[in-house]
Amino acid sequence: MGLPELTFAFETAAESIVSRSKKGIVALILREAGLEPGVYTVVHEADIPPELGEDNRAYVKQALTGYLNRPARALLSVISGETAPLAGAEQLTGLDYDYLAGPPDLTEEEGAALAAYIKARRTGNFTGKAVLPNQAADHEGIINFAASGLQVGKTVYSAGQYCARIAGILAGTPLNCSATSAKLPEVSQIVGILQPPEMLGESRAVIGGGGMTSGGGLVPAEGVLTAIHDGRQVKLGRAVNSKVTLKANESAGLKKIKVVEAIDLIHYYSIATVEDTYLGQCANTYDNKCMLLAALKAFLAQLEAGDVLAEDSAGAEIDLEATRAWLLEQGTDVAGMTDEDIRRANTGSHVFARLSGTILDAMEDFHISLSVRQ
Repeated sequence: MGLPELTFAFETAAESIVSRSKKGIVALILREAGLEPGVYTVVHEADIPPELGEDNRAYVKQALTGYLNRPARALLSVISGETAPLAGAEQLTGLDYDYLAGPPDLTEEEGAALAAYIKARRTGNFTGKAVLPNQAADHEGIINFAASGLQVGKTVYSAGQYCARIAGILAGTPLNCSATSAKLPEVSQIVGILQPPEMLGESRAVIGGGGMTSGGGLVPAEGVLTAIHDGRQVKLGRAVNSKVTLKANESAGLKKIKVVEAIDLIHYYSIATVEDTYLGQCANTYDNKCMLLAALKAFLAQLEAGDVLAEDSAGAEIDLEATRAWLLEQGTDVAGMTDEDIRRANTGSHVFARLSGTILDAMEDFHISLSVRQ
């Protein structure tokens, strides 16, 4: 295992992150009596199984609409009418997807079960997230979509009936952009919400989308992704997930869908690359640790070039705190050890590395002043 080979592996991982940010994967759970239960892959509308009922076909087409990009594909987890949606999520185990939406008629109880499932899986290396109707899950992996009364033609949709569309928008949003203010051109109005221009601020407050700041930005709704009518068109409000409560060591950025997506992809590809190309393949020496850190730094530098991380923010180093704690557990007297001693210490089979970088946000809040002279 040499440095060029390891660096190439991380270059490939970085390219995967940038590429994946341009196209996502949507997973949909569908109740369907006319189709054998299982998972079906749809890339184009022509791939939609003809046995799907009209409502489910429309639901899939909504997901494929996307946003700035179309999703790369949709995974349809088909279950019978009597089966709980959780079983549909479990059918997808082992498959890679970015955003999951339940069936259009998802109940509150079923939504809570899906939220718990996603939360549990995300404690490992799983990076999937779920778009669920009216689920205040207080978690970065759950998007709480709460916008009912969306009128398309003569049909008025509930939040649950529109979750596939939202999942498709999020999957089709490049990593250097945000879904904040993503247009819903097919929606003519939000039924039941006051929308005249003079009532915009009030109507936004009613649906949880926030009002306008002095700079013209949307005030983020706490843990709610919703839709607003700005007097000209219907669009999404601030692209936030359901997270409201922050732990002592957590950043407010975890409330933003864009930031969490970047964290997920960096975490997934860095771990997977180490496991695939480095784990067990060389002695745990200081020199080999430095080689790994150099490759990790190059990996993060490529993400800087791809506008995923801020310029000159990337770092990769031996985690001194974690290494010192491990040595203490082994009974090593670390009192007289310098930082350099800790870096070079024999840590058995363990490698403690710390990666750092500043994730770039999207332009969302504008503060524009105008000076006019006569």
